Amino acid sequence: MAASRIATYRIQLTPDVGFADVVGRFDHLRGLGVSHVYLSPVTEAVPGSTHGYDVVDHGAVRAELGGADGLFALLDAAAERDMAVLVDHVPNHVAVGRPELNRPWWALLRDGEGSAASRWFDVDWDGGAGRVVLPVLGEPLDELLARRDVEVVAGDDGGRLRIGELHLPLADGTASLAPMEAVGAQHYRLVHWRSPERNVRRFFTIDDLVAVCVEHEEVAVVVDTVPRLLADHPGFGGVRVDHVDGLADPGAYLAGLRAIVGPDRWVLVEKILAPDERLPAPWPVDGTTGYEHAAVLEHAMLDRAGWATMADRWQRWTGDARPFRAWELEARREVLA
Repeated sequence: MAASRIATYRIQLTPDVGFADVVGRFDHLRGLGVSHVYLSPVTEAVPGSTHGYDVVDHGAVRAELGGADGLFALLDAAAERDMAVLVDHVPNHVAVGRPELNRPWWALLRDGEGSAASRWFDVDWDGGAGRVVLPVLGEPLDELLARRDVEVVAGDDGGRLRIGELHLPLADGTASLAPMEAVGAQHYRLVHWRSPERNVRRFFTIDDLVAVCVEHEEVAVVVDTVPRLLADHPGFGGVRVDHVDGLADPGAYLAGLRAIVGPDRWVLVEKILAPDERLPAPWPVDGTTGYEHAAVLEHAMLDRAGWATMADRWQRWTGDARPFRAWELEARREVLA
């Protein structure tokens, strides 16, 4: 029997606050009237991550938190108390700052456009002249080469290109090349991190978080591993879907996710609704994470009489007489570009 929906309580998981620590809080939370404990992402993330949204493997429960066994023990404890657990689900992106931790990204960089992993990512191959543009350099490449800070390292995995602490895969047949030749023979091109060149879709403007294509079934199957793993457990209360607007077809993805978790569990989406905007009716969800409610509360604490004064001072300070709405649209277009 599903836990009654009364109140949620969010817990931020970290290497110091794992699944066992959460179990130790259940009795206190139940006494407060909490029905659902909402956890930050539980999938494998960059080691040491304190937020968990930098996912490197959707197919595994994060070992630093207690692994799959720890998560199931947590769900058992919730069910014993007639409570349930909501899991933060991140289908939009993966972390690529340490490529060796991310198997699809590693395969893409190693094998290029012909890689099976190319279905995972949105890459403008024409815009990159057939290569992935990697904005990872902190100094000009010729200076790094001159100082011998670029090294070809042999290994059982086909070898690596090492640039400081960054490790990148080598294309087949390039492990025997000198560093200068090896750099130019890869399926990726190295540029300075301040370079405007990009040809991979990202999470907003964050280079270390690359968007994934869950519109492809073989990608969605991996990304949805954890919801599928938990779906039959009575202590599983549902999912909160991170950044749903980053998906190519949110409705189709949510329909698939709903089929996995079932009709009686929560599917909530992180979506910022404008004041006159409503969730698309066909989406099989139970609502949003509540940003619109927070906006209403914030407005209650604002003095609208001060708006004209603020707008006047802004225009005099900037020398731009355009209304705020014009500034807002310009900023939004700049981010989208």
